[in-house]
Amino acid sequence: MPAGDRPEARRAGAREGLIDAERGPSAKAPDARSLSHVPWHTILTVAVLGMVVYLLIPQIGKFPEAWQSIRHAEPAWLAVAVVATAGIFVAGGVQLTGATSLPVPALRAAAAQLAAAFAAKLTPAGVGAVGVRVRFLQRSGLDTTGAVGSAALWSVAGGIVHIAWFVIAIVIAGSNSSDDDVSLPDGWILLAGAVLVLSAIGVVVFLPRARAWLHDRARPALADLAHVLRRPAKAARLFGGAIGQTGCALIAFGACLEAVGAGTGIGTMMVVYLGGTTVAAAAPTPGGLGATEAALVAGLTATGTPTDLAVAGVLVFRTFTYWGELFAGWIAVHALRRRALL
Repeated sequence: MPAGDRPEARRAGAREGLIDAERGPSAKAPDARSLSHVPWHTILTVAVLGMVVYLLIPQIGKFPEAWQSIRHAEPAWLAVAVVATAGIFVAGGVQLTGATSLPVPALRAAAAQLAAAFAAKLTPAGVGAVGVRVRFLQRSGLDTTGAVGSAALWSVAGGIVHIAWFVIAIVIAGSNSSDDDVSLPDGWILLAGAVLVLSAIGVVVFLPRARAWLHDRARPALADLAHVLRRPAKAARLFGGAIGQTGCALIAFGACLEAVGAGTGIGTMMVVYLGGTTVAAAAPTPGGLGATEAALVAGLTATGTPTDLAVAGVLVFRTFTYWGELFAGWIAVHALRRRALL
């Protein structure tokens, strides 16, 4: 009798199928080929969204003034923004090494974070980024359950740190508050409406998935977090990396605003970034494209930053942290695939 027809083989196959069914689709790794061979319609969608964002948002402010601010941006501050953007992925890689029991090299984990950023720019709600982390950890030696658990732990730690940063930002902004008049752009209703509509759509579309994630992944991740906290070295990498990741993003955002001469206060900048990216994360667009720009511009102008400088600073920031990451992430995907790590 052929080996595949034996009762023992059939029972073993049934058990494996049952395990895969219990894990559910969220435990499956993404197809590595799909990461580098992106469907043309996905690229077209991202390109069209980007064109709409970069054509319409400047119309809310004074486009000639905003363009002049971009053209005369301070090179030193732009260099700081580039270095800080790279630091986001180095810190994210350190965070990933703290979320797994594997001795993964930090630079390799940083490359995986860059590849995850590429996937996040092409899929909504960060689904692609989670899939890349799971795939990378599987190829590094973890089984599926361990890889999914480590990816969930990475997300939970990042969420905790994001909230902590937000509280710190509110305290800083409150201590540095001034009596300056708050100005709103002429098209602030359009900005606010765009953010609210996209966020509402995102909540409706992804709320069931969020519930499933909380039930299937978040609670086990909290148990894993308690285990990590008993290991100081792992906890330091997990939370230190998360702190560094958000901190580098804040530095990059602040540097872009300084480059165009926005003069936004540190506390205000932090609150706008952390609050804006949180709201925009609910939008169903790839990488929050459109919603992030609208939320950041609306937040800056509402807190007193001149409209043209807010638009200029946000567009420069997103050039580095969206389009720059998209290109660099594509390179990282191919590099990891050549090493059979995706």
